[in-house]
Amino acid sequence: MADQVVTVELDGNGSGPVAVDWQPHPLPVRAGVLVDGAPAPMFVAARQFWPDSVARSLAAQGAGRALAVCPTVASPVASALALEVARLLVDERGLWDGPGAVITCGIRPPCARDAGVVIVPHPVIVTADGIARSWVVWEITHRFRVPAFLAGLGQARPGAAV
Repeated sequence: MADQVVTVELDGNGSGPVAVDWQPHPLPVRAGVLVDGAPAPMFVAARQFWPDSVARSLAAQGAGRALAVCPTVASPVASALALEVARLLVDERGLWDGPGAVITCGIRPPCARDAGVVIVPHPVIVTADGIARSWVVWEITHRFRVPAFLAGLGQARPGAAV
């Protein structure tokens, strides 16, 4: 898939499909977090902790702006897509140079057990080789961030830069 054009369209946000630099990365067969970085994302093993807790901790420490939770039941493709969506959301929200991070997961994360955690579904359309496929990528955020998130939905979204 590295030589083909892959596009991702977020939530029908009006900017249309955005070409992404799709690079497959091998992932360990254990829970963890993909943290965006150059030249490749870094995988942080969750060990005995829940991967969504590890991701929130890494984001609070400023370890990365775009993070993808990788539970053991998520496929590597779903985890890679979750990281791409996190990157696009960071672009859309202008978070690369400021505070904040976006944490996503390629499957519905079971983090409702944590007080204050909200999961937001983001429908996306992925197109590769002329074939479109619908996915849902889940964003993990805190309930205090939801009012700002909802306020931003009414605004026109700028095109995401890749």
